[in-house]
Amino acid sequence: MDANVCGKIARFMEESGEMSLVRDAEAIIVAFSGGADSVFLLSFMSEFLKDKTVCAAHLNHSLRGEESERDNDFSRRFCGERNIPFFEKKCDVASVAAERGLGVEECARDIRYAFFDECRNMLSERLNIDKCKILVATAHNSDDNLETFIFNVVRGSGIKGASGIPPVRDNVFIRPLLCLSSSFIRTYCEKNKIDYVVDSTNAENDYTRNRIRHNIIPLLREISPFPERCVERLTAALRRDDRYIEEQAKLAMGEWEGQNRISRSLLCSMDRALSSRAVMRMYKEVSDGDLSYQHIESVINAARRAGKFEIHLPGHVTAFIGDEIVFERVEKAKKAKKAKESGEDGRDGKVGRGERGNYSFELAPGENRFLDFGFIMVLRDKNSAYNSTYNGNKPNVYKYLINILLNNDKILDKLFVRNRRAGDVYLLRGHHRKLRKLMNEKGIPEVERDLYPVVCDSEGIVWVPGFPPRDGAAASGGEPNVAEISFFKEQ
Repeated sequence: MDANVCGKIARFMEESGEMSLVRDAEAIIVAFSGGADSVFLLSFMSEFLKDKTVCAAHLNHSLRGEESERDNDFSRRFCGERNIPFFEKKCDVASVAAERGLGVEECARDIRYAFFDECRNMLSERLNIDKCKILVATAHNSDDNLETFIFNVVRGSGIKGASGIPPVRDNVFIRPLLCLSSSFIRTYCEKNKIDYVVDSTNAENDYTRNRIRHNIIPLLREISPFPERCVERLTAALRRDDRYIEEQAKLAMGEWEGQNRISRSLLCSMDRALSSRAVMRMYKEVSDGDLSYQHIESVINAARRAGKFEIHLPGHVTAFIGDEIVFERVEKAKKAKKAKESGEDGRDGKVGRGERGNYSFELAPGENRFLDFGFIMVLRDKNSAYNSTYNGNKPNVYKYLINILLNNDKILDKLFVRNRRAGDVYLLRGHHRKLRKLMNEKGIPEVERDLYPVVCDSEGIVWVPGFPPRDGAAASGGEPNVAEISFFKEQ
């Protein structure tokens, strides 16, 4: 491989801390898809690390039919011709995602990282070396970092999400190609006649990342020809700042650091930049998952209010808020029972969350403020003393208003609002329509859909803001028992 290119990658690895891990490692497993980036990375690592064992690991996701088989065959052949040890596994990711109730992309990522761990175990046994001496190198490049930055920022992530793709993760995963652009890698492969396969789905706009790649980044290049370089500098600075603030959070936690609990008064006395990290650190003591901004804010906001609360979080974790704040992993059945007993009433601060961060709140008469999720709903009985037009106070940012009238006689039991769930259907114009498809047709951004409010009764979906009420639920005029819902969305 070209000496200048090797030198550039080596310098980046040195500056990012990857090289120190590589020096101590005895083997490197390259995540190998057969695409240009992974072919380039495997070629580089095989040549650059001749004194270490370099392997390739290919996971066939079975998502693209014959094309997936083609990629698998190419990867096996590519490594065989170069005597590179090769691990492979085939998995029907779509079926597993359906069984687990996860999105395909999320499920594929989980399976992929579990596969890498399997490969590390097998290689450790095969070479009789400690597992901690085996690294995994992934072929993320500077374009991937740019896309991740945009994706996380528009989701409203904090500094960690805005820090993009870290060069090192868990002292196991390294990303040596973050200093190179996608176009550079492809040009190099073509110039040096290095074969690779092309994933046809990269040209589609079905996924958020592809839309960012095809629609947003070209516009950025009109402002700056190399936005990935600018974002690379920014994310590096953010990671540095994040590390410093994380250390300050550990100091602020004092004797509570490394525990799944903390004094409530201590958490409330911290600056928000530190308390948010303290919440995440305690959560990590009982779960391998991540918390969203909304989850973290819910815990902190509840802690600052008077009273005792339970906040149900992703991964079957509950935060019990009393004199101390304690994070515990609660079994699904036990948690469901607690949620049922508590009524999951968000107005009392008992915020109902499911495994994937789901929420569910009963709609009480009057104003229901769900500021963590970006909306307010007001429920009124049109025949009561309430005015037909909402005249309450609301934050200035809540400007988007929808009013609907429902026939109360057509509502079964109480109304409650929750987020979208897998398999949701909605009775409109005589047909049960999939909510996912309706949102797609409406152009609701994917990053908003998981937290988008869905108003339900015991029969199912009654109304989703932006769509008509369920067939038969709307008040057509003259009904004696009419309810009005006003929906305010954060702009």
